[in-house]
Amino acid sequence: MINKYTNKQRGFLAVIMAMVMVFAGAAFVAAEVDAADDEITYISGTITPGNEDDGPKTQLYENGSKVVINGDLKIPRYAILEIDGASFTVDAGATITIEAGGQLILQGNSLINVNGDIIANGIDGTTAAIVSSVTSYSEEDGFYVAGDITLNKGAKISGTGKIVVLKDGSINVNSKNNNVSVIDDQTILMADGVSFTLKGYADNVTLGAYTGSDKYYQTSTITINSNALDVKKISDITVSVDVEKVVAFNGTDKKTVKNYVMDVSGTIDNDVVSFGAVGGISGENDVTWMLPNEEGNAAGTEKLLSEFSISSSLKVTAVGSLMINSNTFTEISGSMTIVYDEDVTL
Repeated sequence: MINKYTNKQRGFLAVIMAMVMVFAGAAFVAAEVDAADDEITYISGTITPGNEDDGPKTQLYENGSKVVINGDLKIPRYAILEIDGASFTVDAGATITIEAGGQLILQGNSLINVNGDIIANGIDGTTAAIVSSVTSYSEEDGFYVAGDITLNKGAKISGTGKIVVLKDGSINVNSKNNNVSVIDDQTILMADGVSFTLKGYADNVTLGAYTGSDKYYQTSTITINSNALDVKKISDITVSVDVEKVVAFNGTDKKTVKNYVMDVSGTIDNDVVSFGAVGGISGENDVTWMLPNEEGNAAGTEKLLSEFSISSSLKVTAVGSLMINSNTFTEISGSMTIVYDEDVTL
């Protein structure tokens, strides 16, 4: 059963409760909701499903709708919750659980704020648990995660979208036995201190830094492309973002620049992981930042490069690949192990 009510209904209920309390001689008066407020639909419980004969049943919210998940919500098999251009918020403390065969579809100019959790469980084989094609991010639209999104036992995120993971948020792709969870065709932008955990299959996934309102910064990207889904050979890697402040020059212009460093650890197996450069940005213009000279009073000869780190340990198996592209800098303070096939000439 789904629990769904609006601000207007809340106001009506509040008035009734206030009357009951007055009749009972109580001193408490319930607060009223301004009827002029924009209407908000609150949802919890279970989305009504279709069936095997008739197919899935879709609950759709479009432009102008404001939806808040204010309690635990289950999306069962044959049920689809679709957000197309609406405002959609998962409150802190609330959890959306998507069962195998259920779907959460996010598209259009929607504004998605996940402050609670989204957990997708199980594998259906034909449908992705989460389909996101929200590609822009601004105050009016975007897909923002300050809680946790977790894929378990073969669940899948698909579509062609961008996900911004804010402080205290995370995305976790987990697998169990032969049930391999999948994420593909997504760009994930991570704020300082955020991590992305992959224990499954990723293809055409780009990890980058979310710079927010920063004006002077340097960023980098990591792309993951898989050779093929192999339940016996999947990567187990964690990527996190750390920010360090450095002094850099653009000509004679000296600035303190935020350098977003991507840190990688774990095992790359059956995936091609690429470290890529992204030019620093000053306002609206691409800028090449130069490190100071030895005296620190002018631009030196070295560029501030897109930076990566291996602060723990990273292993690349014989069927995994690590590509470090030009104009990047990788610092290894931990360890990196490369396993290769003895039949292959290096």
